[in-house]
Formats: sequence, structure tokens, C-alpha cells
Amino acid sequence: MFKKSLVYLVLNYAIQFINIALNLLFMRYLSSWHMGSLSLAKTWQQLVDYAHLGTRFSLDRYIPVTEDRERVIMVASVLIFTFLSACIIFIISSISSKGDITVVVLTLCGIGISLVNIIKCYYRACNRINEMLMLVFRCQFIPILAPLTIYLINHNWYSYLFSTLLCYTASILHLLYKERKLFSDISIAAVVDSLKSISSSSAWLFANSIFIFLYLVMDRFFIDYSAGRDILGKYSIITFAFSALMVIPSTCAELLFVKVVKQTCQSGKIFFLKESFIIVGITVAGVLCANLVMEYFIINFTSYEMLIPQIHLATFAVIPFAFTSIYYHVMNGLDLRKQMVYVSGCLFISLLIYYSILFFSNIKDNLNYYLYAKLATGWFIFMGYLLCILLNKRKSMNGEQTN
Repeated sequence: MFKKSLVYLVLNYAIQFINIALNLLFMRYLSSWHMGSLSLAKTWQQLVDYAHLGTRFSLDRYIPVTEDRERVIMVASVLIFTFLSACIIFIISSISSKGDITVVVLTLCGIGISLVNIIKCYYRACNRINEMLMLVFRCQFIPILAPLTIYLINHNWYSYLFSTLLCYTASILHLLYKERKLFSDISIAAVVDSLKSISSSSAWLFANSIFIFLYLVMDRFFIDYSAGRDILGKYSIITFAFSALMVIPSTCAELLFVKVVKQTCQSGKIFFLKESFIIVGITVAGVLCANLVMEYFIINFTSYEMLIPQIHLATFAVIPFAFTSIYYHVMNGLDLRKQMVYVSGCLFISLLIYYSILFFSNIKDNLNYYLYAKLATGWFIFMGYLLCILLNKRKSMNGEQTN
């Protein structure tokens, strides 16, 4: 199991390394305006990954404790529902962007990514680790390695876009064909019943995921409208390392989530100190390495050397997510989804007010103020989760004493 976990981590970090290489190439060959345009296109791509409306997050909660037949129906239902929702988002993005080719292509890729993530979640929750590793290699590693190779050869933006679309299309079609048995005995009634059974938890998880998505990306829209696309492009360069490093706590938590959910549900365990500090250690090591690597490549291969101090500052915003990645699953295992939404909602409203003040102030071009919000975000979420867990524990103990 340790070897497989190591392979999984290596694959995910290799994917992020390729993403870093791609973005360094973009920094070298694209203008800051085009970098801003790419940032908005990726935002639409990320939004498509929320087309499941929380149902994918419910799989993390229920698959580890359900029977095989129920699992299959649940996964098939979530796949069908996500695909239909993703198509609606794709239509909206295409219309709102007036057919911008970058937005259209990356959003289409986002549909494939969202479906791959559902099946990956299914494999992970069922401990089908070998199949999950192959999925990561075929459907996540190859679709970014091949376009990188092509872009290295010709530096043509359109060849990069269409090679990316081709790779994701081929990988998801192969994966769906491989798992076609998921749909062999499915009916509309079964899909509706399955979605109904997880709708309550899904609704809260979806609300939470939307708040998370908004508070992580809405700064881009404020900067775009208040300071312009060129400044947004510089901000996307500053926060790129932050986005890339977020994979470290999330992938580590993926390997532990089945254990965390089971122990939380079955024994009421709420503190996972060993697991938390392991993830923190790996995350801090990743932040330090990323700072060294990014500084070297930006100085030697791009013209954005003046942004290095802000890039360093942005990377440290990842550290608190090493804690939230674990305690998110604790909150889910304790069925504290409503409380999760309250925490995320409070943060979203706070940031909305803060960004609005910046929008109407004379310091709206100063990106440091947006970076300070990034630094505070993760700690706010962690403290909110911890408070909810402790209050729930106290409530449970008071209930036991009353009985």
C-alpha cells in the first residue's frame, strides 16, 4: 500500500511539475494580457468541475460504507447528472465569451476532467488503487504531457489547445468504454432514486463547494474589472505557484480520507494529529522547493523577475490548507455539512466586502492587498472547522451526560 501511495503522489506531483513548466512557457511566450485571458478561461474550466452540484462529494461520504450494487448505481447516476449539468455550463460559457476559442476548448476539456474525477473518486473509495493509478496516468498525466511536448516544438497556441482537447476526449472515451458496465443495468427511475438518496448531503456540499470556488477565484474578477486584464495577468503569475501547490495537501488527504471518514463515523474520532502534521511537513517542504525552483526559472526564462517577492508570499498561503484538507473529511464524517456551509459562507461574505472596498478605493492596483486575503483565507477556514467540531463534541458529551 505504501508503494502505491508513493506512486500516486509521484504521479500527481509530476502532473503539477508539467503544469509549472507549461505556465513558465506561457510566461515566456504570451503577453500579460493573454495570461489574463487564459486565467479567465481556466476559471470556466474549474467551474465545470462543480457541475456535479455536490453529488461527487457525497460519494466520498457514502461509497466507503455502502454495498457494491448501490455503489454502481450511485456512481452511474452522478456521472449522468454531471455530464448534463456540464453541458449547460459549456453553453453558457460559450455564449458569455462570444465564442472565444480558448474558453470554448478549455471548458470542453473541463467536461472530461469532471467525469474523470468522478470515476477516480469511485476507484479511490473502493480501494481499487491500481486502477486509480492507471486512470491518473492515462487521463491526467498524458493529456498535459503530450500538449506540453507539442508546445515545446512549435510554440503555437492553437496547436496546444486542440492537442489538449484531443487528449482529454480520447482518455475519457476510453475510460467510459472500460467502465461501460456501470450503465448496463441503469434506468431513469434508478438514477432519480439514487440522486434523491444523496440530495440532502449533496445540497449542503454543493453550497460549500460553490462558496469555496467563489472565494478562491472571485479576486480575479475584481482585479479584471477594476485594474484591467494586464494586471490580472500579472496576478495570475503571482498566484500560479499557490494554485499548483494546493495539490500537495489535497492529494495527501485523498490517500487518507477513507480512514478518516470511517474512524470519524464509527468511533467518533475527531483529532488526526499524526496525519495532519505529516501533510503539513510535506506541504512546507513543497513550498520551500517551489520557491527555489520558481525563482530560478522566472529569473532565467521570463521577464517577470519583479514579481518574485509576491510569488514567495503567495506560496505560504497554501500551508493552512494542510489542516483543512483533513478536517474537511472530519466535518463530512460527522455530518456537519451545514456548519461547513456557514463557515465558507461567512468567509465569502467577508471577502466580498473586502474586495468591494478595494474595488472602490485608490489602492485597487496594489496586488499585495489581494495576497493578504489569500494568506488569511486558509487559517479562517481551519479555525472555523475546528470550532464547529469542538462545539459538536461538547454537544454530544452534554447529551450523553443528560441521558
